[in-house]
Amino acid sequence: LTSLGDLVANLVLDQVLFDNGRAKAQRAFAAADVEMAAVTLSLDTNARVYQALNLYLQAQKGGEIAHQSDVVLAEMKKFQWIMNERVKGGVSDMSDLNILNQKLAEIEAERSRGGQNQRSALAELQAMAARPLDTIEGQIEIEIIGSEVVPLSVLEAQAAERRDIASAKIDRSNELPGLVARASGGTSDPSLEVGVKSDRFFDFGTSARLRAGKAAQTVANRQVEQAKETAHHRMQAYLQDLTSAEQQLSEARALRKQAWNNFTLFRRQYEADQRQVMDVVGVYESYARQQRRLLELKYQIAQFKLQIARDLGLLADGAKI
Repeated sequence: LTSLGDLVANLVLDQVLFDNGRAKAQRAFAAADVEMAAVTLSLDTNARVYQALNLYLQAQKGGEIAHQSDVVLAEMKKFQWIMNERVKGGVSDMSDLNILNQKLAEIEAERSRGGQNQRSALAELQAMAARPLDTIEGQIEIEIIGSEVVPLSVLEAQAAERRDIASAKIDRSNELPGLVARASGGTSDPSLEVGVKSDRFFDFGTSARLRAGKAAQTVANRQVEQAKETAHHRMQAYLQDLTSAEQQLSEARALRKQAWNNFTLFRRQYEADQRQVMDVVGVYESYARQQRRLLELKYQIAQFKLQIARDLGLLADGAKI
């Protein structure tokens, strides 16, 4: 161990003086890559929350349909009893009773479908949850603040643009020569030299590769513009559908009120022997249809708001996740 001979220990230091922006582009690429991962996580989380809330809406809708059907069924059974007594007394025809029985069967089937939809949606929602959802209740209220919020699809395209541009700059710096300084010192003679460093040799394809890098930046910019246009069109479609549904809801409320007034009038006229039972049944059916229409529109509006909130990333706070 004491006769190893001459041992030369040198310290060599390479310092890049000019790298055509490679280090800066690499830092930009890393930052854009982190942002891309954050946007992807936000997209996935908002999509999952949307799926859960959509299932909850389906469960709520199924429960309300079943409840409405119970109310309508109870009222129709009163008419069925009256018609049955009239048939027994020979006052009315059996065909009217058969029509009423068919209507009752349809209402019962609708109530059964509503209850089944509610149970199925709750079962799927429970499968997604980490804790029991038996005590979960209430309506979903979503506030849309869309004008100042950038859609997640646009944020994703912007992050991809920055990453692609940084990658193109890295490729460009690899094509061009850089300037480096090398200093060494130790037991041997110290030295300092400056030279040119290039990872590739210039060839006939260098110019084409440089042009390809510029084209990649142009493509990335166009993809962002396309994402903005697509997101804008989708958002406008959602907003138009939402506005239309809200107008229809207002009209349906007026029609339901008118249908109830007609039913009240016909019922009084029937009690005064001025109307037949089936006349009152027909008017009540019209009221029940308007009531069901209101329910459908209410959940349709909630669905549109839910879709807007998902696209804008309002269902899950990206900063927190």
